[in-house]
This record gives sequence, C-alpha cells and structure tokens, in this order.
Amino acid sequence: MSEVISKLTRLLRAAAFLATVLPVAGQGPQPSISLAVTGPATVKAGSSIVWIDVVLTNITKDVINVPQSEPALGAYIGLDVRDASGMPTGKTRLYRQMTGDRTGKDAPASADPGVFAPLGRAGPPGPVQPLESTRRGFDLTTLFDITQPGKYTIQAQEADPMTGAIIKSNVFTLTVEK
Repeated sequence: MSEVISKLTRLLRAAAFLATVLPVAGQGPQPSISLAVTGPATVKAGSSIVWIDVVLTNITKDVINVPQSEPALGAYIGLDVRDASGMPTGKTRLYRQMTGDRTGKDAPASADPGVFAPLGRAGPPGPVQPLESTRRGFDLTTLFDITQPGKYTIQAQEADPMTGAIIKSNVFTLTVEK
C-alpha cells in the first residue's frame, strides 16, 4: 500500500510541475497591456485639430517598460483610420514623409495643413507600474484625411512589450459633421 501511495505522490508532483511549466493547450502568454482609444465623438468638418488619445494600461502585477516613442506618430503605436465604407483613409504628405511611406497618393492638399502644428503628445517613456496607464495623443488632421463629413473608425495597435504579441484597442468612432 505504501508503494502505491509513494507512486501516486510522485505522479501528482510531476503533474503539478508540468502544469506550472507547460501552457495549457490553446492558451498563449497573457497580454501585459491593454489599449483604449478616446476622443471627441463628433467634430465639425474642417476642424483644424482633432485630438485622440491612446491609453496604454499595464494589466500585470509587474512593472513594464514602455519604449521611447515619437510623439508625432507614436513610433510603436500603429493607427488604423477608416471611412464609413471600411476603406483606409488617405494619409497626408506629412505622414508619408515622416514614415517613409511611398505607397498610394497623398491626401488632398486641403487635408494637409502645411504647417507643423503639434502632431502628438506623449506620456513619458520608461516604466509603467502595475495597473497604471500612460497616454499618447495624436492630431488626426495632420496625419489622415478626415475632411469629408461621415463616420470614421480609429483603432490602435501595438506590440506587447513582454510577449511581442500584437494588442489591438477598441474601435473608436468619430463623426465628422458638415
């Protein structure tokens, strides 16, 4: 009987060890961050500045490091801006110059203010404490063509600093009125 209990104890210890070192089937590493896009729900067509914020929150029990970002484009934050039909909006000449994007046509000149208005505002790079947040702000009018009245959706994405997985934000809707 003691031999059976001994084997059962070893088997349970082995199972407990494997449960801690092997991921459960279908589960990858858990994300360390969440992203949320916020901003005005409605703006007037021709608005000179339309700020949106991307809020990055550390959802772990550990401190994470947020890389230095270029306030203008977020460097590590990708923004996907689409019109009501789901098509990507045009990107301004300034956006293309800053990113080296050589695809497609520039947005109409009316969408590009032609001046170096503040493009973005960034929270400090570096450590983000557990359950704390940092913000990155963007002026959409200097980067994307949102000159036509209608609905636009904005979604941010970023590589998780701990796992490398792509994390996507909520889909934020902006209405541009006449």
